[in-house]
Amino acid sequence: MFLQKNAFRDALQRICPMRGAGHECGCLPVLAKMVMEMCIDRFDVAMFNAILRESEHQIPTDPVSDPILDSRVLPIPAGDLSFGSGAQLKNAIGNWSRCLTEMFGMNSDDSLAKQKRKNEHDHVESEGSENKSFVLLNELSDLLMLPKDLLMEGSIREEICPSISLPLIKRILCNFTPDEFCPDHVPGAVLEELNAAESNGDVKLSEISFPYAASSVSYKPPSTMDVAEKVAEAAGKLSRNVSMIQIKGYTSDEELEELDSPLTSIVDKASDFTDSVTSNSRYRLLREVWV
Repeated sequence: MFLQKNAFRDALQRICPMRGAGHECGCLPVLAKMVMEMCIDRFDVAMFNAILRESEHQIPTDPVSDPILDSRVLPIPAGDLSFGSGAQLKNAIGNWSRCLTEMFGMNSDDSLAKQKRKNEHDHVESEGSENKSFVLLNELSDLLMLPKDLLMEGSIREEICPSISLPLIKRILCNFTPDEFCPDHVPGAVLEELNAAESNGDVKLSEISFPYAASSVSYKPPSTMDVAEKVAEAAGKLSRNVSMIQIKGYTSDEELEELDSPLTSIVDKASDFTDSVTSNSRYRLLREVWV
């Protein structure tokens, strides 16, 4: 957990040094979030491929999709597929998600809600799972903890693990190891049903081979909703500042300049301003009185 948390923190420092150092930044947080979502997608594929190796001694096959060399970074040992390892993997995913929510605000439930509202506004149909983090690892953990006889139903497979191809589901079940939490072996009838479904052509994503290939990196412009939230946040901060100035009954030069130019409230305070840009507002007001 500490290795992954340090990696997330290092990524934040590289994406936005100001936020990585714990300071406020005037950039759109959604930009850092979008970059990190692409990183998490690669992370998800790399972890998924590494866990499904035959053993921890197996050599990686792809420098992009399967780059992990040190098995110590894995949440569960490679090739260890059991109910207990599925629960351990689910716990690790929860810890990572909380860490990402704290650093980037990447909450999968919030993302799904925003995507649903956006679809209703734009009348565009899209799957909400696109915004969910650790898709493959979540589906793998659910598959390991699911009663295996339920996998005979195609609708259950579509609901639990839609991103995992049918041949790979069979591979996972064949390598499944009983433990104290699930001492039963995978029923032979389940494997027979999966073989029949594959031979009948009832296979989704059957053309996907293992290891899974990482998708190409592509970015879209931030949605108007995300930009509007940032603008509303800045506007709310400005209105609070105006109210505080009115309540206090006295002002400083900086507060007067902020009222004259609202943009100064979101500009870096450490920036150097020339005299031609910012003048002494208090002196100007006093001069008007004297004249």
